[in-house]
Amino acid sequence: MALFSYLEQYEKECSTEIELDVCAICCEFTEYENLVEFQDNFSDSFKSIEAIQDETTVIMIGEAFIIQNF
Repeated sequence: MALFSYLEQYEKECSTEIELDVCAICCEFTEYENLVEFQDNFSDSFKSIEAIQDETTVIMIGEAFIIQNF
């Protein structure tokens, strides 16, 4: 739901329609349960969510979050 809301808001802000392509969305975004899981998959050089936000889009879902892959 958070990703849908983000994409819907993006459409409104950019005045452009996004085509629903589930495969593309799955390849473009990844959900992590918490910062530790992200660090296990990427690098512990990202010490905070803010550090990740400096590199890419982060959509918060409580402690979990979705990133736009980079």
